[in-house]
Amino acid sequence: MRYVFSCLAAAGALCLTACAGPGAPALPLTPPASLSGPLAQGQAAWPQGAWWRAFADPQLDALIERALADAPSMQLARARLRQAVAVGEQAGAALLPGAALNADVTRQRYSEHGMVPPPMAGSWRTSGQLSLDFAYDLDLAGGERARRDAAQDRAQAAGADEAGARLLLSAALTHAYWGLERLHALANLAGESQASAERAAALLGQRQRAGLAHAGELAAAQSQAAAARQEALALAEQITLQRHAIAALAGQGPALANTLHRPQLRVPAGDALPTVLPAALLGRRPDIVAARWRVEAGGREVDSARAAFYPNINLLSFIGYSAIGMSQLLQSASRVAGLGPALSLPLFDGGARRAALAGAEAGRDAQIAQYNQTVLDAVREVADQAASLRALAAQSRQTDTAQTQAAAARHSAQMRARAGLASELDALALDAPWLAQRRQAVELNTRRQQARVGLIKALGGGYASSDFAENAQ
Repeated sequence: MRYVFSCLAAAGALCLTACAGPGAPALPLTPPASLSGPLAQGQAAWPQGAWWRAFADPQLDALIERALADAPSMQLARARLRQAVAVGEQAGAALLPGAALNADVTRQRYSEHGMVPPPMAGSWRTSGQLSLDFAYDLDLAGGERARRDAAQDRAQAAGADEAGARLLLSAALTHAYWGLERLHALANLAGESQASAERAAALLGQRQRAGLAHAGELAAAQSQAAAARQEALALAEQITLQRHAIAALAGQGPALANTLHRPQLRVPAGDALPTVLPAALLGRRPDIVAARWRVEAGGREVDSARAAFYPNINLLSFIGYSAIGMSQLLQSASRVAGLGPALSLPLFDGGARRAALAGAEAGRDAQIAQYNQTVLDAVREVADQAASLRALAAQSRQTDTAQTQAAAARHSAQMRARAGLASELDALALDAPWLAQRRQAVELNTRRQQARVGLIKALGGGYASSDFAENAQ
């Protein structure tokens, strides 16, 4: 009989192995280097970690440090990381032997017509049991190991997500900080524009009273002065709102906004776009690393679902005391012990295991598709930011030329006015194009630095993962 049972068990295992099948093939992964764009083979040390320090603004450094410590988005990312690590530890515990101490006391009446003989039959007795139970899952098919590995891979992905949250927050804060500098620079130019317009209106007022100018000219000059004052007030409002936005990004309330002074940002040396942007830099993008870890986890979950088709053995044992009558519970004659394997041989479940395997394979393919989409988005983002930086650099050169010419024209007009060869109004008329070019320079510089921050973010902000940096090529 034992031989027959063993043959049946072996035959059943072989049938189940055949039923499991090879499964659906996984979707292919897209390597970033296979996509066209500004990426190439080579080495580059750009960007570096804590890249914002290159702007040499202590206030920005303090804001980012506070944001990374206190912002709710970072608290959420760290909580999710701790949760994922705990799930991984819980899955790993299933591979270790387990032990449990059990104790129970029961007061019951034994039937006079049952299996318990007199004098216990028909009487009330108290029975007790004290045992130490052991269990160890042999995990013959490796399902629990695959489940543990999948949970640990997802914990790695959560770690990359936490790094991604740090990068997004530091980039957003630096972007907003450059926006604050832009508003302060524009406010200064608005003040100069207001002073110039008010001086022109005053001169035209004098000329109108002297009969040398008509009322329409004075009204136009006064309108320009009012518009300049309105622009200065609007910029003051925008500065206040931008300070509030920066304080919120730092995880603080408006009280912090009131303490912010004008940024003292410095354009880093070597501001030009690197000549080489290696594909390996995408291995420093936390979102790509996180997506890659999730692909690994999806493959492990497929292995775990496939292992459910195979038999397994769980070793069980116990040792302790059991007695009817509490006074006899701890006597040596009340000792009990047992040891034996528990065989689990799945046969028929209405297709539940096959459905679970199909679901795991679909989940793996979804993670692969998400990884491929993340790579596509990353390459496009790098290409966009690199193209913007090159275009803005070319525009800045033209703006510098236009600003130099406008300043020269204004200076010449001022010299002519001082020499009595032209009126002061003629010189003031050249303030507008000169200020317009300076505004354009402020806008272009801000866009250029924000694009630089965008490219740093697109390249991972100096984050590096030794596990998948090479796989990103």
